[in-house]
Amino acid sequence: MAEGPGERDGMREPVPRDQHVPDRMIAPPRWRYRVSAERRHRRAAITFGIIVVVGLAVMAGLWWLAAAVGLSGFVQMQIWLVPTIAALVWTIVGPSVAESTDRNDTQTWPGFAIRYGLVGEDEPRPLPARIVIAVVFGAPVAWALVVITILGIIGLME
Repeated sequence: MAEGPGERDGMREPVPRDQHVPDRMIAPPRWRYRVSAERRHRRAAITFGIIVVVGLAVMAGLWWLAAAVGLSGFVQMQIWLVPTIAALVWTIVGPSVAESTDRNDTQTWPGFAIRYGLVGEDEPRPLPARIVIAVVFGAPVAWALVVITILGIIGLME
């Protein structure tokens, strides 16, 4: 059988990085299909835990800085309260679930893990569960999102 352009031994050659590839030709992220659902859930929970730890470290640093500067207890409480309220509003008003299908191929792994932890996979958890999770984990996740966003802006994280 004759080989077409860009084919070698029946395999397609990868497109060189300097060539533009239309968005519709880019395959969705493969992390959704690499592992079983159980392993994906376990990895999402571990990633969510890491995100919470990073957020707690940022919050602790902000509290230390606020105390060192001599800010009032009311202002220091806002470091926890404001992101918690933001997480509550998001989980109540417009929760975006972690999608295990390829309908949303722009969802990154950290985004999937955060949605998996706060809202649920493919379908939202019941509202009372989302409220409790947002109150407990909302502020650390929000502060970790700030770190993730900064890392994305400077090109260290996709």
